[in-house]
Amino acid sequence: MNSNEPLDKLFSQLKLTASAVDFSKNSLVSATENLLLWLNDSRNNLDSNCKQIDYFIASEIIPAKRFEKMPEDVRNILFDMGATLHDSHTSPYIANNFQSIPKQLLSRVRNL
Repeated sequence: MNSNEPLDKLFSQLKLTASAVDFSKNSLVSATENLLLWLNDSRNNLDSNCKQIDYFIASEIIPAKRFEKMPEDVRNILFDMGATLHDSHTSPYIANNFQSIPKQLLSRVRNL
């Protein structure tokens, strides 16, 4: 994956995957991992990007009808991305406590 891939494209990929009637766990994990790979690039791991991703997950993914139908382990990671990722730079001790700083989230996704 290209670390310069636009964030909007990654958002679209995740949203389309999460809203698909026949989504698979693998496709959800892949779309989430792509977003986290982008964020873990040192050029992209910025407070503003963490907050933008947090807001996107909280406003577009978590409220979606299909969210509750996702596998629980994927749903838990997405929930943490939409609830605590915004603390990664301003209150890292909070995000760290919830395993929600970018590198922790990526590790969690890769362990699925």
